[in-house]
Amino acid sequence: MTEVPDWIIDKVKQARDLFGVGGPEWSISLKMNDRPGGHEAYGYTVTNPTYLNATIEFAADLKDDETGQEAVLHEVLHIALSEIWHIIVEKDEIDEYTEAMERFITRVVRSIISQNKEFTP
Repeated sequence: MTEVPDWIIDKVKQARDLFGVGGPEWSISLKMNDRPGGHEAYGYTVTNPTYLNATIEFAADLKDDETGQEAVLHEVLHIALSEIWHIIVEKDEIDEYTEAMERFITRVVRSIISQNKEFTP
């Protein structure tokens, strides 16, 4: 498995601070994968908000550019919203919620990127 590049580690730390999951209470593991979560995606996140654990897999070929920065922000925002996500999953409203949440996350991340091309909190 590919080592996580320093730029991803740095951007994840910045994004954690930005979205309020930067403290030691969250344990977040980072991995690189040719197909994050088995999908054609830039990233994939699995969370357990009960125990404050998360794993983010990033595409092995992700670069330190606007797309890469957007992917980092996107995945960390999933962690910040994971408690809400798990409540919705329990209520079996997952399909409609997933589409709405992905659109919301994409809008927030693109707004942050447009305000500051290389995000720094």
